[in-house]
Amino acid sequence: IAGVMGVAGVAGLEGVVGIEGGGSVAGIEDAVTDPSLGLLLFDELVDDALFEARILRPYYWRAVSALAAYPMPGLGTMAVTVGWVLLLDPAWFSKLSPRARAGAVAAHAVEHLLRKHSDRCLACGVVGTAHAVAACDLEIDDDSPPEDLPPVFLRPEALELPDGLLLEEYLPLLPWDQRLPGTCAGGSGAGMPLPGEPRGGIQPEEAERLRDAVAADVRAHVRQHGIGSVPAGVL
Repeated sequence: IAGVMGVAGVAGLEGVVGIEGGGSVAGIEDAVTDPSLGLLLFDELVDDALFEARILRPYYWRAVSALAAYPMPGLGTMAVTVGWVLLLDPAWFSKLSPRARAGAVAAHAVEHLLRKHSDRCLACGVVGTAHAVAACDLEIDDDSPPEDLPPVFLRPEALELPDGLLLEEYLPLLPWDQRLPGTCAGGSGAGMPLPGEPRGGIQPEEAERLRDAVAADVRAHVRQHGIGSVPAGVL
């Protein structure tokens, strides 16, 4: 993975969990959480998940710090936008274990963004298809043990496919435009823009600087802790 720039509050989103700064996400003031889960509790769960995500994958601290969280009741899972806005169904998120919540951030959402899944799906001509989301998820979920991800998240062995392939290699092995159980909802950051997805967040130039800095952090972590200290797919 190539890169990231570690500046506090790089996303600059006011009113969005997990960010300091002065930008905006269109529509955030209209966000409504599940009535069974108060907004305060949702904020606390997200704050805890962001903290634990930095522990789970410390070399991704810059990327985790750049995320903003936006509640999307009824989504049933999670997604991420090209502006690095993390979309979460509060009811779904609250039912995960603390470790799975951290993994949903550091081992899944961040990976979609660092691996530029949006651009790569566009290059493959599959943006907006369930086919794209499944291939993206397969590429990243095989790099984490099951306990580091939400339950039933899609892994290659579930489809009797090999580990370690790229999304471009998984695409021809999957049923066309059929949503497979266990995938996230995608979002524009994972090749599947969603209706009502918030706009704004990190701009493309900022995202590239962020990826460059994260890549440097990964290399430094490996130099200090050894090649086995990061998942194979991260290098």
